[in-house]
Amino acid sequence: MLQKKTEEAEKKRLAAVFEQQRAERIHKEIEERELEEAQALLQETEKHLKRGKRKPILEGVNSHLFSAMSLQLKERQEQEKRLQKVAKTMDHLERAKREEAAPLIEAAFQR
Repeated sequence: MLQKKTEEAEKKRLAAVFEQQRAERIHKEIEERELEEAQALLQETEKHLKRGKRKPILEGVNSHLFSAMSLQLKERQEQEKRLQKVAKTMDHLERAKREEAAPLIEAAFQR
C-alpha cells in the first residue's frame, strides 16, 4: 500500500514536471513569434524610411508599440521566474517526501 502511494506520488510529480516543461515551451514559442513580428515591423519601417519618406508608417505608434512589447516581455519573464520558483519548491517538497518514505518502504520490505 505504501509502495502504491509512493508510485502515485511519483506519477503526480512527473505529470507536474511535464506540465511545467510544456508551459515553458509554449511561453518560449510565444516569445519567439512576438520577436519575429517585432523584427518584421522594424524592417518594414526601416525600408519605409530608406525610401526617402520621413515619417514612419505608424507615426508615433512605433515607439509606443515597442515600449508596450518590452513591458509585456518583462512581465512575462517575471511570471516565468515565479513559475520556476514554484516548480523548484514543488521539487524540493517531493524529494523530501520521497526521502521520508524510503525508510518506511525499507522497513515494510524487511517485514
